[in-house]
Amino acid sequence: MNVFFQGHTSILALESKLKSHFHALGEECVVFCDNCDILWPSGSLVNVVFLGTALRDFQYINLWPRDCRYKLWVLNHSLRAQINHYLGIEEKRIGVIDRYQLFPVHVKEMPFPLLKDGSRFVYSGRASSLKNVDVAHGFIGALSERLGFQFEFLLCGPYFKEEDYLSRIVPHPNVKVTGLGDLGDDWVKQIKAMENYPILIHLSTDPLDDFGVSVAQWQQCGLPLIVGNIGPYAELRGGNVCKIKKAILLKAAKTREPRYGEILAEEFLSSSFDIEPNTSSFVPEGIELEILLKAMDRVGDEVRKLINGLNAFDANPFTWEVLDV
Repeated sequence: MNVFFQGHTSILALESKLKSHFHALGEECVVFCDNCDILWPSGSLVNVVFLGTALRDFQYINLWPRDCRYKLWVLNHSLRAQINHYLGIEEKRIGVIDRYQLFPVHVKEMPFPLLKDGSRFVYSGRASSLKNVDVAHGFIGALSERLGFQFEFLLCGPYFKEEDYLSRIVPHPNVKVTGLGDLGDDWVKQIKAMENYPILIHLSTDPLDDFGVSVAQWQQCGLPLIVGNIGPYAELRGGNVCKIKKAILLKAAKTREPRYGEILAEEFLSSSFDIEPNTSSFVPEGIELEILLKAMDRVGDEVRKLINGLNAFDANPFTWEVLDV
């Protein structure tokens, strides 16, 4: 039995991939539920997959059936470390599903295109402040100044409203911003078909990011991308993945100062696409700590007591058995 708690991602695509993943492991019964519709057979072995809102969703643990056995899963090591840090659940009791098991890459990697007049960058996703569309735009602007080229920044995403994006961006004379709208499920193929395929840029510092479906879809087509070495994006693999240092990106996202666009551009130009080693560690600092503490506001002492009882299956009939994964 598998239970998925919804997060802030392209949930339908991710649910489909997770369902196929567990089906391949011989788990025939898959249940998708929201926080208050927790129904599964008594006595089941339940695989619980927590997405980006895991810290909030743990407050509903008091609704789980007491006579089931549970395996807990997340989609990146940073989220597992967050759960361990804030809730005290041992990391060995939380499994991490490798992103490339869900979105395998079977095509040849396409190299970073030679930057020139008219080169394109693209962002696909929501316009929320933590996605840092303005930081990405500042980086592209600084890069255009360094190289003396005119660039284009393409924007698309679900429920697209161009004004939501443009309101966050300070215009730059060398960067043309083009809203493409909601391109649907085949958005990558549509963009890839353009002349001079663009570079995906995704500099999110949202601590509730659990996977990054648009990034995974882009990488499945072998296309180059620029991400921050943070959260799920730190676990990207590939020779055409450029990772910006976490510390620099966090400062840029926090201050929104134009000079950080120049620093990001310098990092990119000096990069061999191995800027910083992959890291699965979670450091509760800066913007992450602020957001995560807000997420924890609704988890009170009573819920923490329930969580602490997860490992004590034999203590009484009202605790849960959580299996090592």
